[in-house]
Amino acid sequence: MANLTQRGGLNNGQELAYGAGITSATYKGWKQYWHNGADAGYRTFISVFPDLKMGIIVLSNLSEINTQERANQIADLLINDKLSQNISKEKEQKRESKLSPEDLVMLKEQLGDYISEAGNTLSLELKQDNLYCSIWNNTSLLMKKSDNTFSMLYAPDIKFKFDPVFKDQKVIMHAYDETFHFTKYQKMPALDNKSMQEFTGVYYSPELDCSYGIMLKDNQLYLTNNKYNDAKLTLITTDHLLNDNWWMNHLLMTRNSAHQITGFEVNSGRIMHLKFVKKKADNIKRK
Repeated sequence: MANLTQRGGLNNGQELAYGAGITSATYKGWKQYWHNGADAGYRTFISVFPDLKMGIIVLSNLSEINTQERANQIADLLINDKLSQNISKEKEQKRESKLSPEDLVMLKEQLGDYISEAGNTLSLELKQDNLYCSIWNNTSLLMKKSDNTFSMLYAPDIKFKFDPVFKDQKVIMHAYDETFHFTKYQKMPALDNKSMQEFTGVYYSPELDCSYGIMLKDNQLYLTNNKYNDAKLTLITTDHLLNDNWWMNHLLMTRNSAHQITGFEVNSGRIMHLKFVKKKADNIKRK
């Protein structure tokens, strides 16, 4: 077990969460070993909390089920947040995390909303001179580690690195053995029907030999497919669209020199730059 759960490492000194066959991490302050599996239409996840002598296994024969999310939901019913139980320690850490006036000035331009190339969204805000990060449906207090690096209070392995002079409005997040590059964006106002119409159509992937559609219904864009239920699309910017289909929850629209939509890329999780081409109307009619 010691060898199996020993974290790995890269030649540059970076530690990996994945060891010799299983991931060694923490969840709500508890030591956690986990692994997942997927093939064809099957999804599995095993999560073990050795100090609690408890394990959770999720099995699914539906490819759209996020088994890790389901396992964490079960864990939330059964375990307490170990780190937040010590209230006095938490208050002390929050006092220590308060930023200096110089830090507040430097961070002012960094606050706001960000998106990664894989469609992960992140937001940074200040509350009572503390820096908070919202990501993956959680909001966490950030602790300053160095001049331009912060880490999550309850997950110190997750670090956020800013440009040294805090000017480029980009954030690099290191989460165990993964690195995410975030770029700041401005939330766009709601579009009218005419503006949303340009997104509609049928999109075809030569690599997968399958098609998805984008349709407009009741002032709302939907991603459609014969196999799956319609998924509501959220416009983050005019080029980034998010939806709840986890296997392709981020679409990056592609455009020609006239700024007309020619297709989209699926950049979602481990899938990057999977291209779909927008079909012309006359080709759709012939079919």
